[in-house]
Amino acid sequence: MLTYDSLKCEVLELKIHAKLTLIHKKLKILVLMFNNTAYSFIISIVFTLVCLSCGEDIKVPDVSKVEVDVDFHRFDRDFNSLDTLNMEESLRQLESKYPVFAPLFYTSILPLKSPTALQDRAALGTNISRYINDEFAMSLFDTVQIVFPDLETEEKELEAALKYLKHYFPNTGNYNVYAFVSDFGYQTFIMEDEQGKDGLGLGLDMFLGADYPYKALISKNATFSDYITRSFNKQHLVKKLLDAIIDDLAGQSMGERLLDKMMVAGKKQYILDKVMPYTPDSIKWEFNALQTEWVKDNEANIYVHILSEDLLYETRAKKIKSLIDYSPSSKGMPPESPGRTANYIGYKMVDRFMKRSKISLDSLVRIKDAQFILDNSKYKPLNKK
Repeated sequence: MLTYDSLKCEVLELKIHAKLTLIHKKLKILVLMFNNTAYSFIISIVFTLVCLSCGEDIKVPDVSKVEVDVDFHRFDRDFNSLDTLNMEESLRQLESKYPVFAPLFYTSILPLKSPTALQDRAALGTNISRYINDEFAMSLFDTVQIVFPDLETEEKELEAALKYLKHYFPNTGNYNVYAFVSDFGYQTFIMEDEQGKDGLGLGLDMFLGADYPYKALISKNATFSDYITRSFNKQHLVKKLLDAIIDDLAGQSMGERLLDKMMVAGKKQYILDKVMPYTPDSIKWEFNALQTEWVKDNEANIYVHILSEDLLYETRAKKIKSLIDYSPSSKGMPPESPGRTANYIGYKMVDRFMKRSKISLDSLVRIKDAQFILDNSKYKPLNKK
């Protein structure tokens, strides 16, 4: 129902949008002086202020009394402090402090040139010692320490988000976060830990900033393309940790159709929206500011494209990949479109479904039938412009 306050909010957004249009050319000067990340950051601040100014219309629960238990561990520092002259004893002490994560790190994360079983302690110690003393590994570790002298800000941000998560999913909220460096092997993941907690792995070397030369170091790996590494920064760190948690909660697609995959992605994004209510959409979607506005302005056009090209029930990965995975743009759409546009439509379908059904988030993740959500959402998009 349209209220005076919501109308006032919409008018404010339109005024700000007009202002942004007028100063767009001036902001381009900033892009030349700094970089695209700076531009996106400026735009994100403006839209965050819009959201906060309209905060009374955002249904955000009071989580001030919700208690969560989050502990950040600088495993990266403890690992690099191992005494290479007495490796067996040093490893024993490290494993005593990290009984679950340390063995996992040795066997599945650390890029050892000669992986060895945990039982062969002498060989394991030799290989780890060789890795710690590697010139590139030492340089990368030093860079991580400069970028992340501490993780206090990130810990507070994650704790705030987890309060919302626990509000919606009462069995969550207790996590150990293990920061590590792995030569760009892993960014974030979730694991079973001890003492009733889940563990979150956090590869700090995957958050060194968009200007870090990832692509130059590993030029043949598409993972380090510019459209992906633009989010390898501090601003996206907590979002990426939450992705790991939400992926575990929501699960994977039960089917191979585009509809199945975009609906699961839409569920995850809807949950992320609820646990990060004041975070700019450009951070939550990992779009730049102009791409964020493009998908909002062209929602109906995106859906029409999907329908007109008979893609909604398409199962061939090659035809739907750019619509659901990280890509420079979505195939068949203008170059200014981002990849993953179908995921945005899936999110809007879920949003519409939740407004109509008024079920809990826990109930939402239990629904595995994408067609059921689509049918009951009565989704009929309109372009913003």
